[in-house]
Amino acid sequence: RQAQVSIGAALMNVLKTAAASMIILIRDKLLQPTIAYDGTMTGEPDPNDGIGYLMNYPPMEDIRQLVETISNLLVKERKLSKRPPQTETTSPQTASSMNGDSEHDPS
Repeated sequence: RQAQVSIGAALMNVLKTAAASMIILIRDKLLQPTIAYDGTMTGEPDPNDGIGYLMNYPPMEDIRQLVETISNLLVKERKLSKRPPQTETTSPQTASSMNGDSEHDPS
């Protein structure tokens, strides 16, 4: 049986997933290497270009790819939330290391 989720929480989840999907769809533009003034590639993306793309998201003629990406992310999130949490196991300390079992030579 599934737990009841408020409509506000469900909408916020879809909104976060939509924002992540939009970023995924333009990741190649966000990570594009910069071209220096002399025309050589610097290999580093310019953060100002990335911010510009995020603030002025390029128009989409067909939103099917966005809807598909959102849907895929929501399915993956649901699968991950159904997995049992992983627990860390630690081994107990051995008493022999605390007893001082080393022999001393009284010379």
